[in-house]
Amino acid sequence: MANLGGANSSLVLTSENRPRDTHEPTGEPETLWGKIDPKSFGDRVAKGKPQELEDKLKKSKKKERDVVADDTVSARQSKRRRLREESVLTDTDDVVYQPKTKETRAAYEAMLSLIQQQLGGLPLNIVSGAADEILAVLKNDAVKNSEKKAEIQKLLNPMPDQIHQVFDQLVSIGKLITDFQEGGDSGGGKENVDEGLDDDVGVAVEFEDNEEDGEESDPDMVQEEDDEEDEEPQKTGGMQVDAGINEEDAGDANEGTSLNVQDIDAYWLQRKISQAYEQQIDPQQCQVLAEELLKILAEGDDRDVENKLLMHLQFEKFSLVKFLLRNRFKIVWCTRLARAEDQEERNRIEEEMRALGLELAAIVDQLHATRATAKEREENLQKSINEEARRLRDETVGDGGRGRRDVTDRDLESGWLKGQRQMLDLESLAFDQGGLLMANKKCDLPAGSYRTHGKGYDEVHVPWVSKKVDIGEKLVKITEMPGWAQPAFKGMQQLNRVQSKVYDTALFKADNILLCAPTGAGKTNVAMLTILQQIESSRNEDGTLNHGKYKIVYVAPMKALVAEVVSNLSNPLNLSKMVGKRMWSVQTPLRQFHGIPNEILMKLEKKDLVWERYYDLSSQELGELIRSPKMGRPLHKFIHQFPKLVLAAQVQPITRTVLRVELTITPDFQWDEKIHKYVEPFWITVEDNDCEKILHRECFLLKKQYISEDHTLNFTVPIFEPLPPQYFVRVVSDKWLGSQTVLPISFRHLVLPEKHPPPTELLDLLPLPVTALRNPNYESLYQDFKHFNPVQTQVFNVLYNTNDNVLVAAPTGSGKTICAEFAILKNHQEVLLRQEDDTKRQSGPDATMRVVYIAPKEAIAKEQFRIWERKFGKGLGLRVVELTGETALDLKLLEKSQIIISTPEKWDALSRRWKQRKYVQQVSLFIVDELHLIGEGQGGTVLEVIVSRMRYISSQGDNKIRIVALSTSLANAKDLGEWIGASSHGLFNFPPGVRPVPLEIHIQGVDISSFEARMQAMTKPTYTAIVQHAKNKKPAIVFVPTRTHVRLTAVDLMAYSHIDNPQSPDFLLGKLEELEDFVDELREETLKETLRHGIGYLHEGLCSQDQEIVTQLFEAGRIQVCVMSSSLCWGTPLTAHLVVVMGTQYYDGRENSHSDYAVSDLLQMMGRASRPLLDNAGKCVIFCHSPRKEYYKKSEPQTFV
Repeated sequence: MANLGGANSSLVLTSENRPRDTHEPTGEPETLWGKIDPKSFGDRVAKGKPQELEDKLKKSKKKERDVVADDTVSARQSKRRRLREESVLTDTDDVVYQPKTKETRAAYEAMLSLIQQQLGGLPLNIVSGAADEILAVLKNDAVKNSEKKAEIQKLLNPMPDQIHQVFDQLVSIGKLITDFQEGGDSGGGKENVDEGLDDDVGVAVEFEDNEEDGEESDPDMVQEEDDEEDEEPQKTGGMQVDAGINEEDAGDANEGTSLNVQDIDAYWLQRKISQAYEQQIDPQQCQVLAEELLKILAEGDDRDVENKLLMHLQFEKFSLVKFLLRNRFKIVWCTRLARAEDQEERNRIEEEMRALGLELAAIVDQLHATRATAKEREENLQKSINEEARRLRDETVGDGGRGRRDVTDRDLESGWLKGQRQMLDLESLAFDQGGLLMANKKCDLPAGSYRTHGKGYDEVHVPWVSKKVDIGEKLVKITEMPGWAQPAFKGMQQLNRVQSKVYDTALFKADNILLCAPTGAGKTNVAMLTILQQIESSRNEDGTLNHGKYKIVYVAPMKALVAEVVSNLSNPLNLSKMVGKRMWSVQTPLRQFHGIPNEILMKLEKKDLVWERYYDLSSQELGELIRSPKMGRPLHKFIHQFPKLVLAAQVQPITRTVLRVELTITPDFQWDEKIHKYVEPFWITVEDNDCEKILHRECFLLKKQYISEDHTLNFTVPIFEPLPPQYFVRVVSDKWLGSQTVLPISFRHLVLPEKHPPPTELLDLLPLPVTALRNPNYESLYQDFKHFNPVQTQVFNVLYNTNDNVLVAAPTGSGKTICAEFAILKNHQEVLLRQEDDTKRQSGPDATMRVVYIAPKEAIAKEQFRIWERKFGKGLGLRVVELTGETALDLKLLEKSQIIISTPEKWDALSRRWKQRKYVQQVSLFIVDELHLIGEGQGGTVLEVIVSRMRYISSQGDNKIRIVALSTSLANAKDLGEWIGASSHGLFNFPPGVRPVPLEIHIQGVDISSFEARMQAMTKPTYTAIVQHAKNKKPAIVFVPTRTHVRLTAVDLMAYSHIDNPQSPDFLLGKLEELEDFVDELREETLKETLRHGIGYLHEGLCSQDQEIVTQLFEAGRIQVCVMSSSLCWGTPLTAHLVVVMGTQYYDGRENSHSDYAVSDLLQMMGRASRPLLDNAGKCVIFCHSPRKEYYKKSEPQTFV
């Protein structure tokens, strides 16, 4: 490595001190010895001529070649041209291109046929000229295909839907023409008539110029044409063209085209087609093609038949087309004769052929001749030859040579024998004056025209011509329009014809309109009619306009047109005040304030300063910026009065697909009541990483009284895999243009929850009978049913036959409370067994039984105390108590009771000093209900503390405490199970869909920002949902946020019911006379009236007597609907077939905003739609704000904790 480094260093030094280039000349004399080869002298000498002489020689050669071409036209070529008169190339008189081979000739004829189709019935010389132009375009490699297509479209002008097909066909044909060169160098037109198609050898005969003669001629002399010599070849050529066709040439021409009529049978054409396609065509397709071709051959015009055959067989089968065209009458009629069913039909066809002409009669004779004897055939042949010779002789004598002259003259005039181009003098046709020349001698102007003279010009005013109004057409007068719409057309008497035509559709219908009319036809007024239609749909009954229901966007392509439309629409729309503020993006937001001079605004707009930078400037700096110190303070005030919000966000992943966002909004501007009024609306949107999709949106109202406080919004957005790098929260003002704040939420450090194990599968077990308890006393407690449900059946063995800790997570309404009763009965059974074994114990048999049941809500505790006191107190003689919250009294109740019901707060106060209270240590069974509330608020924290404390007490003492936890379906059930000490055998986490009564959920969004307005708008849909889903008088429960809404909703439902059925209340299930006794005992007058219509309601403000009466009437089936506040979902024992959640938000006084229901509360409400043994399925209808609809649709099937 060292040596290598040294070598590199040397190289660098050498390159830096590089000497002078040795190849540069030094100025010293050098020898040429050995550098020059004497043999190479003169090896670059070339013979050349001046360019002018070359051009003159080319012109001279061209004229000589034209004369020689006329002299060398052979008789055989003339005869072949006579033979080609039946082809599509017969009349090509002034063409440039002539094919040289049979293949190029077939392709060229196919191209002429295709062009003839596009151009219609134009003469063939025009078609041939078009073919030359098209070939020149196709053979030009320097032009793109798109440009070629455009040029061909100009030439042929095909139908728009056929241009692609025609172009593709022309390109395919052009590829087969290989002997075309632009300018006629090898195409053989008038400049190259000596190159003809030689059918015998298949090559063109070329007459080359004598280069030696050209070179030896005088360079300064250009040979002129001799008129006398020019006339002689034409006469000679004319005689040669008119020469008759001998038998040899006729035989060559018809070689391969004759067809024996005896070879044609019913399927000859089908075999011929299959042979032409080399057996590569499907037999069924071949049969169909044969029938189509037979129909085409039977048509009249040869040209049409040839075009149609080419369309069906394409130009690749041109030989077949030519063969079929020559023998088409033989093919058609012989096939018909072959397909004749009997001799009678065959005779009829032959008679028809004889009647149609001699040609068809000859075909019939040929058919009969083959059936004659040899002698008869020979006589018929000799007779036909004699007749043909006599006919030809008569024609020759009668014409007197006129026919030959006609052919000669025709050929000469058509250009076949001319051999030179016709020159057109364009300069003599040029029109120099252009549009300045008035060629008309007289100009008559319509009546009403007049002329005005200006300096250097005259103006002629011609009145517009009014079209006569059609009979029955009526122009709409402004006075005939609705009164509220007439001010928009102030100053007009009537609509014009275009506006009157679309009047009904534009003003009275919401259909889409495409209006195409010239400039000045009044299209802006038509747009005005459509705007008025939208305004009409938002008019209130009192005539006022609700501008919050619509938003209209007018799009114009140019800025000047936008300004014109704004000017035109401002006055007509003055009534609706649709345009609040207008501002271009390049203008400063300060234009929305009044009182700032326009000069100041223009100075600010010329400054290259970002708007956010203005907030950092003081009033003095602003004054210096605009060079107006006195305007610095007003500008500073306006800048800080412009609405600005500061955003902060915290995110928490609920699941791997749902993200909870807590957005904190802090106002950062000065509130001025004259400018901002009393409320400022903002729109909050959450956009994905590419800002292409809105994941969440909602309206935020900032009120004047809360301008100095922070506002917190909680919402959820979906997250996807792979995890995007960030989301964007955008807050945009609804009133101020340019007021927006964007907050990126980075997911770089976001940790998603782990993928949780699948829930417990509900096994398909036989329902467990009540007799499985194996105790008559226990069985008597469950006389209402004979079998336990599937969830109770699956957990029965662990709860009733073991002492393991158990976690049962199942949806609300699946019978978890009975699962807890299994554990109570197991504990009671063990106490009795120990009492029998321990005969020395002095205390009562149940003295050591301590069962503690923790309910997270006070309402649940009271309801459970009422149920268990009747079931266990009277059924088993156990003492059931509910803790009061007073420690001294609760200790006495704990000492004397076997089943203790408490809330987390009360048991926390009682169990804190557990070491000093032995009755707390004697607890043998600890039941926790609704464990999923462990993560909600302060109550969840206390619940976590007491469960951990009881586990610690069980580990420290000799008495083992069994813990049974009940919860709704969980996502992290395994973590909670390990926390309470439950093994895998004691962990049951059933999915949310496992319900004894299946639940059908409907979610409907209401897109109204105002909370109270949204609640009012939900009343009618709630009534409709009750009528549709609670048919056959099935009970329904409606949950609303507050007690005020309870009363209002009940009254509204009563009004809707009375409107639909004034005679008898729809929701009253019993007789009104039987209900009066209960109604008289009520204290609230509104409740009395609603109960008479079958609608009851419950809320915290009702006295206990009224609540009990409504509950009894609903459970007894006397009333169908019960409206209750959302807080009663935990304490009420009522269940129904239908549950309607009317709104999912409530007013949170601490945050001064409306918050969403907790998920646990919503699940509890949904759980009330369950009536086991009565319904096959329950129904739940949830009405929510539209931005929350997607969240509930995504979250309801999932589990939450």
